[in-house]
Amino acid sequence: MTLLLDPPFHISQTTTGDGAVATRPIRPGQLLFVENDPLVIQPEDASEQSILAALCHLPPARSQAFFTLSTSLDRKTPIRDIFQTNALPLGPCVPVSSSEPDIAYGVFTTLSRLNNSCTPNAAATWNDVTQRMSLHALRPIATNEEITITYGQPLFATRAERRSYLKRTRGFDCICGACRSTDPSSDARREELKRLFTSIPFVPDPATGVKMVRIPLHTNPHRHSPRLLRVTRADAKPYCTGTSSAPDTTNRSYRPVCRRLGIRCSPVLLCCLGREARP
Repeated sequence: MTLLLDPPFHISQTTTGDGAVATRPIRPGQLLFVENDPLVIQPEDASEQSILAALCHLPPARSQAFFTLSTSLDRKTPIRDIFQTNALPLGPCVPVSSSEPDIAYGVFTTLSRLNNSCTPNAAATWNDVTQRMSLHALRPIATNEEITITYGQPLFATRAERRSYLKRTRGFDCICGACRSTDPSSDARREELKRLFTSIPFVPDPATGVKMVRIPLHTNPHRHSPRLLRVTRADAKPYCTGTSSAPDTTNRSYRPVCRRLGIRCSPVLLCCLGREARP
């Protein structure tokens, strides 16, 4: 079941197979699609028999929708191959490691057709309370541009690590823009973000903590993603409440930027962005 009657995209052929292509300009933060009732919910390592048993409980039309999905795997287990190619994590994806082992995965009629990118322009977020997967834009998306998400790979990993994860779990070689590039500075930036992500919560000095939180917000090209903002707000709180480095003028100067990006800016985030922040 979908809850958005006129989504700003359609499923059509792309350079990497079927995918979602924008039919009109999309603004950052815009809700693009909401889908509930996954066709199948299973652990990542579900067996062929377990997935088939779940499919047997579906109405014929919905079980048939599962078999229309493509697969990039060829392990002589066709049902499991479709599941592992198309399943999306029903929980948070940690940017420094693969998803938690006990997270369930779901296959969706529409959202499972979106293609992967290690620099995605959209984010699919699962709400465990409402049992819905929502798709939001992370940046401006032009008409006829493909809409991409991540498949659970650790985004702060290096190019080789990300490609290895996707090859092992999804069966394909990632050819997104970030993985096609051999620029070593990309890996260096992600390594620095990984270091900051793991060390920021343990910095004892508030002033140093504020400076460290600002770095990922300024250097990450997709710094306004909901996941990164939530993590950064949580990491920033103890520092921002322990320092006076956030004058009211900073909050006033950045709040319009947050509104323009469609982001809910808390005082904590405003504190750590600082006056020099730019979208």
